[in-house]
Amino acid sequence: MTCLFQDSIGGLEIEDRAHRGQFHRVSPGRRSELIVSSSETSERWINGKIAAGVHRVAAPPPNTTDSVTTSDRVVPERYSIPFFVKADNQAPVGPLPQFLTSSDVTTFEEMSAIEYYQARIGKAYL
Repeated sequence: MTCLFQDSIGGLEIEDRAHRGQFHRVSPGRRSELIVSSSETSERWINGKIAAGVHRVAAPPPNTTDSVTTSDRVVPERYSIPFFVKADNQAPVGPLPQFLTSSDVTTFEEMSAIEYYQARIGKAYL
């Protein structure tokens, strides 16, 4: 899961699920707003009821820093403090029973978190 506070500089972009590879800018909101993006592990636990979000951060357009000439441009400062949380390696990452009804089809197979992470990394580096 990713939790983001976005300042007025912006730069956050979310992938369009209908058009893979196409990203849309997320306009900066109020300073008190928190943007939450679901993780792939969370998607598995809740049997795909909320899909994992794919996001990226693009460099904002440069600003003029010198009032005399417009040839000197710099990208505004931005600070990032990542905090990563993941499931315990032995934790099951298949759908949790409370997110399944009798008519639901299980979307994801049962496996441990370490098995899932290894399979995911294996796909990324083939």
